[in-house]
Amino acid sequence: MRKSQRVFRYLWRINAIVIFIAATLIAVGVGFLLVEELGRSARHISEKVIPGKDSNQERLPSLGGFSEVTGNKGTLRAELRIQYETGGFSSGDRVETRNILFIAPGDKIARWLLPDNDHVISKDDDILESPVSSAARTIATTALVRSEPSNDATARLILFDPPGRRVLEISEKVSEIHLSSSSEGKITILFARNERVVRVTVDAASFTKVQEDEIEIPDLKSKAPEKSR
Repeated sequence: MRKSQRVFRYLWRINAIVIFIAATLIAVGVGFLLVEELGRSARHISEKVIPGKDSNQERLPSLGGFSEVTGNKGTLRAELRIQYETGGFSSGDRVETRNILFIAPGDKIARWLLPDNDHVISKDDDILESPVSSAARTIATTALVRSEPSNDATARLILFDPPGRRVLEISEKVSEIHLSSSSEGKITILFARNERVVRVTVDAASFTKVQEDEIEIPDLKSKAPEKSR
């Protein structure tokens, strides 16, 4: 009897140890699941989008960078910007221009370039009527406008006058603006579209496109390498 009692006593101890280990493992597993679920919930909350915004964080656009358009006294321009915190060790935050605001002399109501803030203006260049003169005047501005969010690397190329009253769409599927200039009442814009170089001429007075040409770039003949002796 004593031997059997001793055996049962050992078995109970072993069972207690096994039960304790199992309970510990279950508790640890449940803890990991809770931590993961809390992290998932936190990420879900941080990824909520504010109505009308297109980002995965709560970012509000701000109006800044007011300046007078060169050579157009009293014509003011500002940018609607959204600032993104890059985090990590990167230098500075990323800023996107979502729209441009114009205030012309005598106007009591400002004017937006675009009807919404769902686009990104990635590049804009002023075109001067007389770039070499001290009295240079901006007659138009080119800009690349792309939808956001968008995986397309191309954009719409538009042209607008200093107060933003006239906006002309030059082309779609534009990847880069090479050159914008003016001469003798004509505006010339050179840009890349579908891996081709395109030249567009616009009449500065009527703000209408008068000519468009795709420029063919001839291939270069490469010199065959000399055979080593």
